[in-house]
Amino acid sequence: MPERQRLAEMIPSDKVLSHHEMLSAVHDLLSLCVRDQDVFYRPRETPTDGKCPISNCRFKLEKLSRPRRSNHIQDCRRKELCHALSRKECELQYCYECFEFYSLDEWTDHCDIHLANISTRRCEIVTYCHTLIRPGHCPFCLGDQSRESPKRMRYWKRSNELRTHIEEHLKSLQEYSCIHPMCQEQFQDEMGLRYHLADIHGLQKAIWDRSKSPRTVFGESPESQLDKHFKRNGTKRKFNQTDDEHCKPKRLSKKARESNASPNKTGQRQDLRVVQWKPPNPATCFSDSKGDNVHIIQDLDFADTEHASKYLRSSPADDVHTHTLRRGSLSVSHPVLKCRWMV
Repeated sequence: MPERQRLAEMIPSDKVLSHHEMLSAVHDLLSLCVRDQDVFYRPRETPTDGKCPISNCRFKLEKLSRPRRSNHIQDCRRKELCHALSRKECELQYCYECFEFYSLDEWTDHCDIHLANISTRRCEIVTYCHTLIRPGHCPFCLGDQSRESPKRMRYWKRSNELRTHIEEHLKSLQEYSCIHPMCQEQFQDEMGLRYHLADIHGLQKAIWDRSKSPRTVFGESPESQLDKHFKRNGTKRKFNQTDDEHCKPKRLSKKARESNASPNKTGQRQDLRVVQWKPPNPATCFSDSKGDNVHIIQDLDFADTEHASKYLRSSPADDVHTHTLRRGSLSVSHPVLKCRWMV
């Protein structure tokens, strides 16, 4: 947006602004405040009064969906230029770097200028406010010196079409290297190249194609053997799934679940059986004869139990140390140890 560009250059500047420059900054701020931010319009394609700026059209843009509004103005602008230059529509090429139309005679030289001054490694499509700002480019085509400049600068307006084109390059590669003019990097396997295309060139969808197992320069990778194993067993391996997750019990098929759920001749389910419940044997416990000063102690370990048993066996049965054998619990009446021990 030219208004934002001018304000971005003017605000941090230290030079004294003239009256005309300050007035221009106010107009830029006003235009940003009153402009409809739902749809971004490219330079020289801004609508007037909500209508197409081309005099032969003047169509109300609100009748169109937001993604179609900017494209409608660009198509009308192309038709107007073709009529003025007496050319066909296919003879004009639009440059998204300069936001201008060029004839086929000018297009080759113009592409040479951009190829000699590439300043970004991003190749993915950029869309802002329902408008295509920058189309997608193929990093392999950009770095192919044997092709002509227009073919190297070929662009795509849809991500799925760009991805299909890149997949064709990946299938025909002999060495896994990125030949983008700003890269020239080598990789050991295909997945390394795919991650590079995603991290550096912004092609996020380029690494999610799991239609075939990754290949390496030196032969099959370990993942290829795993994929063959899952394919042989009739299972499908998920992306980024560890091998331990495949060791989990498999879910029964629908036929197996129905066979287990269907009743047999006796009318009982095959996966159910009757088990006679028996009460546990009552444990032999000790209890206090007097029953005074009794506190329950839980969660005692084996060492504490053995220590208490030895202490009681060594203690004389008198008025101070009293313990009796009963069926129920172990109670001790002692000046120090007064508790009920659950054995």
